[in-house]
Amino acid sequence: MQRDTHDRFGAAGPAERRKGMAAMNRILPIRTLAALLILLCCAAATGDDYYWTAVDFGLFEDPANWNNGEGGVPDEDDVTIFDLEVDAWVWFESDPTTLRALVRSGTVDFRSWYAEPPHTYTLGDPSPWTPSLVIGHGGRDVARLILHDIGLHAVNATLGFLPDANGTIRLDNEESPLLVDEYLIVGDKGVGVVDTWGSGVTMTSGAAVLGNAEHAYGEVMLENPGGQWSCSGPLTIGRHGTGVMTLAEEAAVNSGDTILAQQQDSTGAVTLTEDAQWLIDGTLDVGMTGFGSLLIEDGSTLANKTFATIGTYDSWPPGDGGVGEVILDADKGDASWTIAGDLYLGFFGEGTLEIIGDSSYDASVTVTGEGSIGLYGPGTLRVVDGGTISVGGDVSIGEYGLGTLHLAGGGTISVGGHFSNHDHEHDRIVIEIHDSDDYSTPAIDVWGVLSALEPEVILHDAYEPQPGDTFAIAHADVGMYEFSFILPDLPEDLEWVVIQDLHDVTLTIISTTAGDVNGDGVVDTEDLLLLLGAWGDCPDPPEECPADFDGNGVVDTADLLALLAAWG
Repeated sequence: MQRDTHDRFGAAGPAERRKGMAAMNRILPIRTLAALLILLCCAAATGDDYYWTAVDFGLFEDPANWNNGEGGVPDEDDVTIFDLEVDAWVWFESDPTTLRALVRSGTVDFRSWYAEPPHTYTLGDPSPWTPSLVIGHGGRDVARLILHDIGLHAVNATLGFLPDANGTIRLDNEESPLLVDEYLIVGDKGVGVVDTWGSGVTMTSGAAVLGNAEHAYGEVMLENPGGQWSCSGPLTIGRHGTGVMTLAEEAAVNSGDTILAQQQDSTGAVTLTEDAQWLIDGTLDVGMTGFGSLLIEDGSTLANKTFATIGTYDSWPPGDGGVGEVILDADKGDASWTIAGDLYLGFFGEGTLEIIGDSSYDASVTVTGEGSIGLYGPGTLRVVDGGTISVGGDVSIGEYGLGTLHLAGGGTISVGGHFSNHDHEHDRIVIEIHDSDDYSTPAIDVWGVLSALEPEVILHDAYEPQPGDTFAIAHADVGMYEFSFILPDLPEDLEWVVIQDLHDVTLTIISTTAGDVNGDGVVDTEDLLLLLGAWGDCPDPPEECPADFDGNGVVDTADLLALLAAWG
């Protein structure tokens, strides 16, 4: 038992105690005194090891189930050890506290003994160097702990402690909460897994790491209805090793600052599916200096504060740094990501964001701050099939790195500030057309100034151009500089017309015979006068309207420009 200062120095008063300590300092060398103090502290904190020796099942509170019935029941100073050759059920009829618990091998099933409410087993060791809960210590078979109608409360917890360790904890239902006050490490140097079985499972932790050391593997799976994890500290998914998190069936996670793939050669992967929700109260880095990937699909949502980077840092020497990939896929349901701050694609590393919409569902990213595509590293933004991204502030492409913007199949970007492209020679802006209905509204919609762009237009293999097909490429409320397009070839009987004013730029397809209103084989003043005479809507009911070259039912500026382009 722990002895206090009164026990060590007797009943003397404070002055006598100080004199006694001074005498000890004169007699003992400093190193000897330090060793003695360490010994006293360790002795005060050290209890006994209690091995579970019951066969198949037994009560935690029964002395016969520990150390072959010798030594009683473990208390708050003791360590419980489960090192089993066969699976065991451990029943609880109270709320015990021990210093630590080690599950070294076998499968241990913790269960409450018909208690209302369920019991809680508490582990009180506060030291991060000796975690109060260890599952899979190392050098043994696979270790597995199942919580069934019982809560487990630890200060620190580690799963897969040593390189050859394999530790799993399974939470069976809403009455089996796991509470870790400070650090939860899933896959320290070995393999660690947190799994769930029933609905309503809850986890609470401070900081958490999945895949801590090199070659370690850590995985958290919340894949049952209503599963929740509250991680109040930073969350690192793949520090030096591999970290994986999967959320499904309306599972929800709240975390602090979050990193996917922190160190070089690490891997961090997260999947949100089936209406999962993830709220990050801070920053998100996907691919800090390793490889990070994030998939949001099937009705799932992600929201984070402050800012987000995809492809955060480069290595030194440069060339092998962080790679981050984020995909929002609305194939089976809406997918959304909201960032209360700035978004950087290719901060120093390599970052890719792909937003894939669907005819039935929406894929959207909302950024309240500014956006950068290729700040110092290569950055790529792909918005396809009706996906959308909205940025509240300015957007820049290729500020110091290489930037690529690819809009396809009706994918759009809206910008609440100015839009600029810094390096026309190396950056790439692509607008891919899949159908004649693509871009009835602008592909790029900007509130401020839209700087000079040089987009490359690509036609999808399934698209068949027709006269009158018109595509709204860009709009800027304040104004825009002149566009310089790279346009694909059209069939011989068709040609492009670019229509631009201070605020809008549009592409339209017309027939190569456009301009010859009277059909005499020459485009001249007579054709111009006929066009001006037909200006406005074509007759209704429909009649022949030869000056409507693009077939949109109106004789307008597009037709006038087509006539002037064909003059002669």
